Order: sequence, then C-alpha cells, then structure tokens
Amino acid sequence: MLKVLIVDDNYEYLEALFNSLNEQINKELKIVKICNDGEKALNYIMNDTIDIILLDLNLPKVNGIEVLETMKKNNIHSKIIIMSGEADFVVDLIRRKLNVYQTFIKPFKIEDLINTLNNIVLESLEDNNCKKISNILEKFNFNKNSMGYIYIQECLNFCVENNYKFIPQIKVLYKKISEKYDNIPYSNIAWDISKSIQIMNKTTNTLIFNKYFPYSTYPSPKTFLNGILNIYYNK
Repeated sequence: MLKVLIVDDNYEYLEALFNSLNEQINKELKIVKICNDGEKALNYIMNDTIDIILLDLNLPKVNGIEVLETMKKNNIHSKIIIMSGEADFVVDLIRRKLNVYQTFIKPFKIEDLINTLNNIVLESLEDNNCKKISNILEKFNFNKNSMGYIYIQECLNFCVENNYKFIPQIKVLYKKISEKYDNIPYSNIAWDISKSIQIMNKTTNTLIFNKYFPYSTYPSPKTFLNGILNIYYNK
C-alpha cells in the first residue's frame, strides 16, 4: 500500500480534498497525514516514508519550493504532485529544475488527480513485478547483457502484466515483444532467447537448475518461461 501526504494551507480546501479522495481513492493508496504548513510537512517527511505527496506551493513557514529543495538535498524520492494556484511558484519550480511527477493549477478536476494517482499505483505494481521476476532469474546464471535475457524479461513482464499464468502461443508472445523493439523479426527474438537459455543451462549450478526444472534437462523457451511463471505465482 502506498502512503499519501496532503499539504495545503487552505483548511476548507484541504478538508474537501481529503473527503473527495477518501471516497474515490484506489484501495492501494492510504492518506496517512494532512498538513497545513510546510514546516509540519517537512517534519513528517523527514521522519517517515511517504510514497506520494500532494503539495501546495504557497505555504506558510516553509513554502513548497523549500520543501522540495530539502527533500532533494536529503535524497527523498517521494512522488510529488503539485497543486497550486500561483503561476509564479510554478515558474520558479521549473527554473530550479525540481523533480515533480505532475503539476495541477487550481482549480482542477478531482477526476484528473485521481487518474494521476491511479497511474502511480500501476507504475508501482509494475516495478514490483519486474523486481520479483528479476529476483527469480537471479537464481540462474544468465548473461544479463545479452538480448536473449532482455527478451526473456520482457516476455515474463508481459505475461504478468496481463495476468497470464501460462505462456500463450509462443509466436504471439514474440510478436508482442517485437512491436516494442521496432518490429525486429520475431524469429530473431526466438533465436536469442533459445541461445540465452542454452548458455544458462550449461553454466547454472546443476542442483539449483534441477530444483526448478527436475524433468527438463534442456527446457525449451516455452517450458522455461512457464517454469518461471510457476515460481512467480507460487512464491
């Protein structure tokens, strides 16, 4: 679950935004704190891990630009969504090259904010899926610089993103990957994946390999990919 902090000095706006988001917010998000000035917000940010910050810029005590600069100095990488009615602050934000995910100029539609939050949730889930797949592939001795290994990751990520627990028709899968790589012939993808698996098979510890593929001394690409998906969904 991603933790959300809302920072705005307008009490009525803050309360209305909190209530609107609570009614419509993605179940993967939780509003953990609201602050009405930059000093309180910074204190909370420096002492807790916040995934997403909805930040007004024209704040008392410490303004939003100063909040972002302090976060940058301390290597705090929360996703920042700016909510501001002050064009001058937004211009200053751009001039200072402070990294933000999205900027909304008040007034804006709550639906647009919710769509942005949903995009962050999807990106976070995709990142977690990619990390989990990479951790599984770490068990096998692949050349990580080879295109075959990269295509294997792409195939597995595609399947997970589409909730496939088994590989669909392998040529269909290769064509999907081909579209992402300037329509390289899918036969090239098939060859690179096969070669990468063959080399991995020869260099991976036999005990480790047999643990996950006890019935396949030389698994085909489809068998290997299905085996990794089985590990992923049952881990």
